[in-house]
Amino acid sequence: MELFKIADKFSGILSFANIRAKADDFLIDRLSYKFTTNVLCFFAILCGVKTSYSVPIICWIPAQLRKYEKAITAYCYANNTYYVPSDRRIPSTANERYESLIIYYQWLPWILGAQAILFYLPKLIWFLSLSGSRHDVKALLNTASKIYVVPDFQKKKPISSFREDKLVYLNSQLFSGEDEGIIPSGARRHPRSRIFSCYFIICYIGVKFLYFVNCLLQIGLVHLMIGTRPLGLHHFNHLKQDTFETHFLAQFVQKISSGVSELIDTSSFPKRTLCDFTFRELASNHAYTVECILPLNIIVEKMYVFLYIWFILLGIITLADFIKWIAHLIHCLVSSDKTRESYVRTHLIDGTKYPDDKIQCFAKEHLTGNNYFLLKLLSKNISTFVVVDMLDYFFKTEASKKKNN
Repeated sequence: MELFKIADKFSGILSFANIRAKADDFLIDRLSYKFTTNVLCFFAILCGVKTSYSVPIICWIPAQLRKYEKAITAYCYANNTYYVPSDRRIPSTANERYESLIIYYQWLPWILGAQAILFYLPKLIWFLSLSGSRHDVKALLNTASKIYVVPDFQKKKPISSFREDKLVYLNSQLFSGEDEGIIPSGARRHPRSRIFSCYFIICYIGVKFLYFVNCLLQIGLVHLMIGTRPLGLHHFNHLKQDTFETHFLAQFVQKISSGVSELIDTSSFPKRTLCDFTFRELASNHAYTVECILPLNIIVEKMYVFLYIWFILLGIITLADFIKWIAHLIHCLVSSDKTRESYVRTHLIDGTKYPDDKIQCFAKEHLTGNNYFLLKLLSKNISTFVVVDMLDYFFKTEASKKKNN
């Protein structure tokens, strides 16, 4: 029992933090579709509010065009601005200027919203996979969560009876020998196949792979938007540095280390940009270049530095978990009966109370890949004691039936 106490020593803290939730997946998955999605939605709302209820762009307008200030500002905001360092001359051709356009600024709320949707898509696919299993995983988790809950005394039902009802339901769902109910109907012609008995694990590995691919896609999207911007000016090749130095993360670190971070512009998140427009006056066109300020980039820079680092960390964690579940799948497909017996004995209160042949029979008949996944789900999201009580109740019931016969 010491092993169970160690495994569950943080159970109360995790439950309080809603980390041990009645969820049909694991904590690492919730970091993707719940935590990251909520953060992205918050950032999207923040950017949307800032651009809607404050001035998204401020431009210095020539004195002779001051009365057209609103129109020029709106044009520059809609038509994109471009960045050139203050110590460099403005390129002479339009192509050179447009290569350093800041194209993401006005689309930030929509981009962040799309990123949030991408993080939630694997969760929807996992939900469809569970629906296809014809097994109510939510009901299992809800029932397991109520085992240690004090019942309503007005019902005048003993606590032991209340707890036993829950254990009866859980055992009937997992250990009744009806594993084909978990397997999709199209696979029922192979009820004893080990591959189909690992349906949950295989689907979960597929969803886990989608989480990892999504992390890579998000990192690539950040690079596509604002990653490495060597200004793209063909006549300024001497300004181009190696990729690391032009990366926005390296630029941010350089800003912070300088001690005057807000006074330094970066090519990825510039606060001071340029805007070109043509004004028609007296049948002739006059070209102007004005300097504009993008105040939201002060916040956006910090947001994307955080998101970029978080996407990398989340990708590493997800990849490690993906490899771990592949190992679980291989273990379920090729493991010997003794390995399964060891799992059962480890989760029994007293393994010496029950005959070896009963434990061997249980491990062979009931400890399939699907049941292993469900037991792990109950252990991680509710408590390890649920698994212990389920196994103990099963063997006690079997012993009682044999005694009565």
